[in-house]
Parts: sequence; structure tokens; C-alpha cells
Amino acid sequence: SVDVLARALPRVARRAQVVYNGVPGPAAVQPARAALDGGLRVLYVGRLSDRKGVDVAVDAIVELRDRGADASLDIVGAVFPGYEAYEEQLRTTIRVLDLEDRITLHGFHADVTPFVAAADACVVPSRVDEPFGNTAVEALLAARPVVVSDTSGLREAAGGYESAQLVPPADPAALADALQSIAADWDAYRARAARDRFRAEHRHGPELYRQRIARSVGTMLSATTRVGSPRPASDR
Repeated sequence: SVDVLARALPRVARRAQVVYNGVPGPAAVQPARAALDGGLRVLYVGRLSDRKGVDVAVDAIVELRDRGADASLDIVGAVFPGYEAYEEQLRTTIRVLDLEDRITLHGFHADVTPFVAAADACVVPSRVDEPFGNTAVEALLAARPVVVSDTSGLREAAGGYESAQLVPPADPAALADALQSIAADWDAYRARAARDRFRAEHRHGPELYRQRIARSVGTMLSATTRVGSPRPASDR
């Protein structure tokens, strides 16, 4: 965010302060399961659209199946009106490639907490830049490893976490590689994600967000007051 601002307004960027989004986590974090019985459970949450790369996640599951790796994908979300053809394309792909036992479209759910709790890993496979990546942060707050596209907003959202991986956009093989690495080293990723949860809470906790905003605004108002204050009158 600061880099984008610096390119557009260099003078303003020097005075910029970054306060990350306040993102509420689950009321009670359910630890990731100890063993991947039945294969890796992958979750996508978000709008169904080409720019979000849901089909990339589907193709990654195909890639894993062809490699002999056991993995499933739950897709939670819906299309905007007028884009129903994209969802139909996904359903056709799932049916034609005989993936109905591995991939499930659940539609829109206001509360995705149960889906995240049941997942082993979450993916955000966007094809294009995202302003940020709240979905990735929500997964980290739930102590789940994430794999996200290596684009500016998602890179910022997932950066600095041990259990997060960045992959090139629109690259199903790279996404499959990342998911396969999670399954192959599950105990380590599970432990990393548990530690990352606390990092995410420190960065995105709503109460900390409110405090940081208040502190930043207070600092700016104080600086403005100092700049605008009249100088003391001279005795002469």
C-alpha cells in the first residue's frame, strides 16, 4: 500500500502510516486435525468469477488427482447476477472430469466459520491484483495454512507468515505443488499455522486496530495543531 502511494504521491508517502485492517477471527479456534485422514481438505471462500481464479483451484485438484495425491476442494461463494455462465462452466468441468467426489460447490453462506474449521488449508488463487486479502487473514486467524497468488495485495496480507505460500497467478501446477507440500509436511505446517494465528491477531485484532487508528489520528491532529498555531507575539 505504501509502495503504491509512494509512486503516486512521493511527498505524502513519507508521512504515511500503515494500519492494517481489523479482521475478526473465530470466537473459538478449532485446531487443525492431527492427521490428514481421507486427504487434504482445501477451501476456497469468495465470489465465483474468472478474476478470482476459482477454476485455477479446480484445475489444481485435477493436477493433484493425476499425481496420485488425495485432496478435495470445498467452494463457498456465489456469482454476481449476470455471471451465472461462470458457475455453470465450473459445474460442467467438475462433472466432465469426474470430480464430484472431490469438489463441492456450497453456494453463498454468510457464516463461513464451520467451513474454515473443517478445512486443512485455504486458497486465494486470484488472477489479478487484490486491494488486500481479508479471506487469507481470516484463514490465518483460524490457524490454517494458506496459499495465495503472488500479487500485491495478497502478498501484503500473507507476507511474514510461516504457513503462507505465494504462487504465480493462473498456475494450477504451482498451486498443486504448494498444496502437496502442505500435505507432505503436515505436522510442520500445522504447527506453523498455530503460531501464525497469534501473529495475525497482533496485526489485525479489531481492538488493536481501533487503538492504532486513534493513535494515528491523534498524532496527525497534534501535528496539524502545531503547524497551524500562531507564533507568540514579539515583545518589541
